[in-house]
Amino acid sequence: MAGDKGRETVASLSRQSWNKPKRADPLSRVRSFTTGTLGVLLLATLIRSGWLAADWASLTADPDAYWQLGENLAQCGTLGFRRQGESEIRPTAYRPPLYPLLIAMATRLGENRSLLAALHLALGVAACLWIYGAARRWLSTGWAALAALMVAVDPLLLRHSSLVMTETLAAALVAAVLYVESVVQEPASWRKPLVQGLLIGLLALCRPVFLLFAIVYAATPRTLESSTGNAWRRMLVFAVAFVLVLTPWLARNRWHWQVWIPGTTHGGYTLWLANNPSFYAYLDEGDWGEIWLPEKSVARLHISERRKAADIQFLHQRDRLLQLAEHDEPLADRQAYDLAWQAIQSHPDQILYACLTRVGRFWQLAPHRTAATESNSATAMRYGIGVGYGILFALASIGIFASRRQSPAFPWHVVLSLLASMMLVHAFYWTNMRMRAPLEPAVALLAALGLERVWATIRQ
Repeated sequence: MAGDKGRETVASLSRQSWNKPKRADPLSRVRSFTTGTLGVLLLATLIRSGWLAADWASLTADPDAYWQLGENLAQCGTLGFRRQGESEIRPTAYRPPLYPLLIAMATRLGENRSLLAALHLALGVAACLWIYGAARRWLSTGWAALAALMVAVDPLLLRHSSLVMTETLAAALVAAVLYVESVVQEPASWRKPLVQGLLIGLLALCRPVFLLFAIVYAATPRTLESSTGNAWRRMLVFAVAFVLVLTPWLARNRWHWQVWIPGTTHGGYTLWLANNPSFYAYLDEGDWGEIWLPEKSVARLHISERRKAADIQFLHQRDRLLQLAEHDEPLADRQAYDLAWQAIQSHPDQILYACLTRVGRFWQLAPHRTAATESNSATAMRYGIGVGYGILFALASIGIFASRRQSPAFPWHVVLSLLASMMLVHAFYWTNMRMRAPLEPAVALLAALGLERVWATIRQ
């Protein structure tokens, strides 16, 4: 009996020794990190460059006039538009300045779009590398590389990497914020709030929606906590760095229009676009899955007279606002805000439903069908994207809970601040699933944590 008990004790100790993870020596950790980094770099470059080559034609389009702004800035030193029939470029604050500034730098080196494609490729690969570096704080090389792979193949990020739009730049900056928050572990240092203030300031100059994120991030308890009691000093460093980045844009707008504009003169229009009688009538009467297109719905015979009148009114107001914006952008912005608040006050019973609809579209799984008829392959692709995002979001939900138990501490406060601030803004402003593209690196990081936790549970 004693011998059997002794043998059981030895076997138990042997199993504990076998199951105990071995601590890797520093050299092997460096090799593992280097190998993983090179692998992510190669794979992300192949995926993103392959997509750019396959969808090269999209780079020739300019859906939001960013290329035009960048060219005008490079040629004349003015961020503005050249009106039809005019030679002078009129300054504008209709679009944020950071992305046109990068385009201007690229066009100074060459007039073709290949340099812009190279910029998008570099930003896309950088986002993957930063998420890989952040994930390595809590995950092994394989799981961290999987997080980077999720960013590389994300449908929204892939699609917009070949469009002249801000999603690729914004996603890279979000990944950089997560990387700094994950890697810099100096609670009493001023370096992290300084770098984060600069990065989040650049984010706000890329997409003004991140202005709210800056406030939420600065006020989050985890951001302020410090063992040395200098939390307010760290918040002051963050605020100074953030404002320092925005100051040239604020001063420039004040000079041109005598108005402090931290974002753009496009905010009122996007709030009104999501809150007007035509959109509310569409929410009341639109068919399931129908896209809100007032230009087309006014020609339909089966819609109600109320909806048709609201659509006509919307089109008239839109034309008037756009014409006014050509001469006085701040005034057009204020009038758009006034129209939006009038619509909100006139439809108090629909506010909650409208907000939930916009949040639902923000997290929409599958893209809308954009044509009256589509091929079976296009339908299968849309549903495939929906299934993929459904799995990704389920894993990310698990990752949110798993992150609370990570050691060292996971920056869940940054991720949740990102998600909450973006959702709050787009609950009221115009939105679709494209608007969440900059958040995809954060979702991928959470999903990798969730998948690792699920895998560990299965193996137990």
